Amino acid sequence: MLAGALAALSGCPPAGTADLGNVCTKNSDCKSNMCFAGRCTRSCNSGSECPSPPEYSCAQQQGLGKICVCTLTSVRELCDGRDNDCDGFIDRDALCGAGMTCQSSQCLCLPENLCSGSCVDKKSDRSNCGGCGISCGSGGACDGGSCDCPVQNRCGSTCADLRSDPTNCGACGRSCGGPCDAGSCVPVPLAQGLNNPRKLAVDQDSIYWLNQGFTSDAGEVMRIPKTGGTPVSIAGGENQPQDIAIDGTHVYFTSRLPFSTNGYVKRVSKGGGGVEIWATNQLSPLDVAVNADHLYWSGGPSVWRLSLDGGCGGGGCTPQLAATASSTVVDFAIDPTDIYWLSSFQAYRAPIDGGTPAQSLSSLSSTPRALALESQNLVWTNSSTFGSVYRLPKSGGFPSIVGSSRSAFDIAADDTGVYWTNSGNGALSALYADGGTRTLATGQFNAYGIALDSTHVYWVVSGSSGRLMKVPK
Repeated sequence: MLAGALAALSGCPPAGTADLGNVCTKNSDCKSNMCFAGRCTRSCNSGSECPSPPEYSCAQQQGLGKICVCTLTSVRELCDGRDNDCDGFIDRDALCGAGMTCQSSQCLCLPENLCSGSCVDKKSDRSNCGGCGISCGSGGACDGGSCDCPVQNRCGSTCADLRSDPTNCGACGRSCGGPCDAGSCVPVPLAQGLNNPRKLAVDQDSIYWLNQGFTSDAGEVMRIPKTGGTPVSIAGGENQPQDIAIDGTHVYFTSRLPFSTNGYVKRVSKGGGGVEIWATNQLSPLDVAVNADHLYWSGGPSVWRLSLDGGCGGGGCTPQLAATASSTVVDFAIDPTDIYWLSSFQAYRAPIDGGTPAQSLSSLSSTPRALALESQNLVWTNSSTFGSVYRLPKSGGFPSIVGSSRSAFDIAADDTGVYWTNSGNGALSALYADGGTRTLATGQFNAYGIALDSTHVYWVVSGSSGRLMKVPK
């Protein structure tokens, strides 16, 4: 038993069992009782009694007579019908490419290892790990048919470099649709050289925004596909357009009278055409919202409304008071049942159908700037240079600080989180529904309006050479 164990450790078979070509250290290791140059051999009279040439020949050796002698032509067996490694077997364990096997002296691809016309080893191929098309990504390797990667780089069954992978940028599944740099998607400019853009809105296919301009009647209502292209003006000659809202067919907006704080509420078809005036001589019309039944806007200390089916185009209807309080409405928003608004130091709520006095939800410690709604909360930014983002339950209570802002201009929210622009430090910030935070973009100084769809954040950068931008959430 000891001799057999020592033979196994040395690479030799047990004594007296080795065939031609096996490793040996002494004659008794071999069946033929002949060990020559570390390999088992046997006597011969001619080359026909030995394995095939050119590796093998029958040669005279001093003291041994004629024996089969092998000369290595490769340290690894090749798939060529020869015994390259002198182990006494032709093509045994022959070297072939990834996923291939040696058959009839030819390297052939096993059918199960064929992927898109190429033969692969699914146990080690990082692009086809365990199956065709299963990529381990730039951050990992394939080991035994499974992707092996750092835990922080595993995205499902594959690996990803979250710093640079445009389909897993900063987080698994976050696709940029463009470059990923240091874990952040690089923002995509959709339009540039805009004339002081301010507020915007999005639908399934397009983005709509207001160019406010810098002179009287220089304002425009603009449209562009979400995929980019050439901006189209669907209404022009407007004076200081303030805010924008859309429904399935129209764009609604507020504007000012030249050299006056009073103004209009208007609408235009999404495809362009004539602009309809829905309300005239409104006191400081500012923000606007629309639902399936009514158009709402703020002016002074009140929120007003008009029915969409009342034939009010041309200003032929008298606006109805929807809600009012004692001080100017800074911003407002609606949900299916209520109107919510912020004044200088107060948050309010009133039924959306009007007729009930406003309910104070909370006092505010600083002047707000922009308001948005979550399913159960109000969220807003304040107008301070070094400010905060606040959250307040729709039922009222005490506001809580959930983020910081630097001269924030606008805020938006949906079921994925809260997003806001910071004009002061040029950052686009996100607070996700799970509590995580992210800076989605930097260098966006003078960022103004913001809007969301299911996958992206859109915003405008104001100024004489303004920009319309987008980035994945």
